[in-house]
Amino acid sequence: MHSSVTVTAALRQFIGDYRRLHSPTHHQDRVLDWLCACQTSALGGRMAECVSGCGWRTPVYNSCTDRHCPQCRGGKRADWLAARQDQLLPVPHFQVTSTIPGALRQIARDNPKVVYDLQFTATAAALQELAANRLDAQLGIIAVLHTWASNLTFHPHVHCLVTAGGLRLDQEAWIETRTDYLFSTRVMAKLIRGKVVAGLREAFGAGELLIRGDPAHAEVAFKAAIRQAYRHRWVVDVEPPDGRSAARAAKYLARYVGGAAISDARMVAISSTEVTYKTRRGAMTVSGAEFVRRFAWHILPSRLNRVRYYGLYSTSNVHFRWARARKLLDAPLPPPRPEPPAKTCPACGGPVRERTLPGIRWSRPKHPPKARGPP
Repeated sequence: MHSSVTVTAALRQFIGDYRRLHSPTHHQDRVLDWLCACQTSALGGRMAECVSGCGWRTPVYNSCTDRHCPQCRGGKRADWLAARQDQLLPVPHFQVTSTIPGALRQIARDNPKVVYDLQFTATAAALQELAANRLDAQLGIIAVLHTWASNLTFHPHVHCLVTAGGLRLDQEAWIETRTDYLFSTRVMAKLIRGKVVAGLREAFGAGELLIRGDPAHAEVAFKAAIRQAYRHRWVVDVEPPDGRSAARAAKYLARYVGGAAISDARMVAISSTEVTYKTRRGAMTVSGAEFVRRFAWHILPSRLNRVRYYGLYSTSNVHFRWARARKLLDAPLPPPRPEPPAKTCPACGGPVRERTLPGIRWSRPKHPPKARGPP
């Protein structure tokens, strides 16, 4: 693949077409601007130069550091994965996936923060409720939001890493579970459906939901979507550990933590009007504006956390229940991680100094800006 065939190159080339044909929110516009400016002189940077006198020097342009950027999230993903190695309890972990049904996906696309928050809390609450009732224990859960299918269509679901067992509610013992069965997926699906629908009804009653179409018929459209959602079984998938270590399971989730909806490795070609990229069913070609549109669907609302921690893995429990669980499992606390090595000259190995290069200083909005309309 030629180096110029990248996600960022496609965004830069077709962002104007996308804005002419569609109505992105202000937040989506802002994020796309950041991604297009990433690692260019527009954001400024540093001039790195060797101080040993070998003459090596090179400009290093600033990254946008946006969580949706395909160019600069690899380091963040690696940092997250390293931190999880310290956090994960030394027990098998299930992978539980909870999917938002098709009947609610239009509501989710128009109201991502409300629906994503509900999906997170409903999935974690259902798992903890079943654990309390059937195991008398509290689980450790790490949940990661994933919003895309391989063809970049909108397919929001939550991946959860769940401990196979939990800390007994009186905190005096660790309760082990089978490694081939967690809970009934049918029961989990019903619990999650009930909690999500109840939350949506409350949000609609409070006027917090945007319903596409005629405002006069918003209630009718909302009730129709809820009825449709009840007609089909919600998809909840449970993957047993099967001998897979917790570290390996975390590595699988890491690809969704800081990555974009599509990586440069999946890009095939960019023409004057179209973009071709790989999917699970082979290469797919769409117009440039459609490619940017699909990419923009997966830009998360400002301040919405893609990764959340519940139960034994929540930050409020780390100093007591998590430590208690490690003690009961006879697992020592992890040692502190070493500091990263200092930068050295690639030519002679000597020390390197950096001086700042000027650039445009764009400030991110402190509060989520008002949307111009649904994407």
